[in-house]
Amino acid sequence: VLKQYRSEVRLLEQGEVVRQGVIEVNRPLVHRGVAIYQTAWNRDDRGRPYAGFQLSRDPGEPLVWGGCVLFMLAFFAHLLGRSEALLLDRRSGRAVLYPSIGFGGHRRSNWQHLLEQLAQSEPS
Repeated sequence: VLKQYRSEVRLLEQGEVVRQGVIEVNRPLVHRGVAIYQTAWNRDDRGRPYAGFQLSRDPGEPLVWGGCVLFMLAFFAHLLGRSEALLLDRRSGRAVLYPSIGFGGHRRSNWQHLLEQLAQSEPS
C-alpha cells in the first residue's frame, strides 16, 4: 500500500528551468508567491503514473497571521491586566454586593469605597 507519493518537478519559463524541487502531500513548492500542491496521483489505463496539482495564491495570508498575533497579544494583555467587577448575591434573601478582583491580585480599590457608600445609603 502506497502511503506517500512525491513528485520531482521542474518549472520552466520560456524553455529554461527556473525552479526545481520535490512536491509531496502537505509540502508544496512555492514559486513567486504561488504554492503548488500535490492533490492526487493514480495510474492511467496503460499503467503509467500521473499526479494532480493545485496552484494556490493567497495574498491575504500576512493579514491573517497579523490578526492572529494581534489577538494573542490582546489575550495575554487581558490575562495580565487587572479586571474588576461587582457580584450581586441574592441567595440570603437580600441583595449583597461583593467586589470581584481578577488576575491582577488582591488590593484595595475604588470598589471598596463604593461598597461603603452603598452600605451607608438608605434603601429606596
